[in-house]
Amino acid sequence: MSSVDFMFQETRAMLEVTEQHLHHADFRIDCLRSENHHLTLINEHLENKFAQLQGQFNIESYRRVMAEHSLYHMSHESQSYKTQLEKSNLLENVIEQLKAVNSALAESQEEQQKAIEKEKLARQEEIDRLKVENFNLKEKVSDLKASLEICHQEMEEFSAIDNARSMCNVTNDKGFMALRRFGDTVAIRRLSGNVNVLEPISEEFGEEGSEDSEKNCD
Repeated sequence: MSSVDFMFQETRAMLEVTEQHLHHADFRIDCLRSENHHLTLINEHLENKFAQLQGQFNIESYRRVMAEHSLYHMSHESQSYKTQLEKSNLLENVIEQLKAVNSALAESQEEQQKAIEKEKLARQEEIDRLKVENFNLKEKVSDLKASLEICHQEMEEFSAIDNARSMCNVTNDKGFMALRRFGDTVAIRRLSGNVNVLEPISEEFGEEGSEDSEKNCD
């Protein structure tokens, strides 16, 4: 075998090996392409999944923000409710105090009304008593007027008696003593409040005084 044939065979063997390598490389390339396609699909799936997760994250973030916002509002409403509850408790206390004051005022007003009614009754009794006293005073005034009139009459009678005594000069006789007793009796009756001071005194003295006076005058 010549060297050319040997080189040809060696070259042919190298070509076969190279073809095998190329075939193996093509197979490897096909495998890599298949793996690359698979990885591309996986990457797309992962991207889609990431997009979904990103969307869910955004949704959860939005929900978290809304939850925080709702929590803030709930806290504010809770504080407002507490404030309103405190105000309501204060109002209830004020209402209870006002009820107590109103009850006390009602009791005081009732007591004042009773006192007013009692005072009215007392005043009415006083008015009635004053009316009775006024009526009695009027009666007394009327009696005093009558007594005064009688006193005037007595004074006129005493004046007439004095004149008669002066004219008849009967200072020590029985007629003068009878006239003196007559005057004393009239004075006693007047001081005792007897209106009819001129009730028949002649019954007490009889006709003695008048007869003696007539005798002395004669």
